[in-house]
Amino acid sequence: MKSIDSMIKNIAVKQVPMVSVTVFSRNDLAYLADYNLYYQVSNLNKVSQLNNSSFCTLNLVLSLLYERFVNYMKDIE
Repeated sequence: MKSIDSMIKNIAVKQVPMVSVTVFSRNDLAYLADYNLYYQVSNLNKVSQLNNSSFCTLNLVLSLLYERFVNYMKDIE
């Protein structure tokens, strides 16, 4: 089974346009993608060791991407 990294590199070699949605940092996926959308994860509770992270910004990015795609599809009809 191929790794995700090798699949992404194969897609990039074929010059297929890619959009990455990643945590706000430079990484391999963001480097290979033509367009980059970033989000930031916020810790809600730094005292406990529980994973109390907020992904509100990820939800916002994906929602805006979806809305723009829907509008684009309406425009080309």
